[in-house]
Amino acid sequence: MSGGIQVFPFYIICDVSKSMNGERINSVNSGLPFIHKEIISDPVVSEKARLGVISFSTEARIELPLSKLDNVLKMPVLQAGGQTNFATAFQLASTTIESDVDALKREGYSVLRPCAYFITDGRPGDAWKKARDQWVDKSINKYAPNIICFGVADADEATLKRLTTRFTFMADRGTSTANALHEVMRSITSSVVSTTRGSEAQLSIPAAGDSFRVLDNDDEKKDG
Repeated sequence: MSGGIQVFPFYIICDVSKSMNGERINSVNSGLPFIHKEIISDPVVSEKARLGVISFSTEARIELPLSKLDNVLKMPVLQAGGQTNFATAFQLASTTIESDVDALKREGYSVLRPCAYFITDGRPGDAWKKARDQWVDKSINKYAPNIICFGVADADEATLKRLTTRFTFMADRGTSTANALHEVMRSITSSVVSTTRGSEAQLSIPAAGDSFRVLDNDDEKKDG
């Protein structure tokens, strides 16, 4: 993706189904301003990072359009409710990323491969595999992203390993889900900051929090 100044598009794609209500969604909502603060406090990071937020339950919606966070006064507040439908998130993310990257390129930026941080506390209630595979297929989706998954509570390991293209982070059994989600938001922040501070234009994989273990994924070897 050639052009001028390099920018990294990052997307937080967050489950807001009814099981996320209460302390769980509060942990995510308290983490979003932290991400905002950390990004805008570093001029290098702020210049290179672009962040968008997509929520999903029965339907998916754009909570924060892809933005330079210097231009964002307040981060969104997510509301929980509905079912856990993965496919609607993948479909919206795919069309949104394509539109966003095209817009950045028209503005003269050199856009690096997008990264999606996918957060869920449950199992999908829909047929999602076809939508996922179309989203990450570089032969039909020129802006296929890296996907890093974070699973907490009742999230299924096999499902997330099938979904991710890089790494899957699973919260340990018995861990406070609210605390685990707090760690997720800090891990995402660290990944964004490290990636955009780096000189090699490569995605920095989040460090696993104390409550998480890292699962291997075969696609990691293929995608690079």
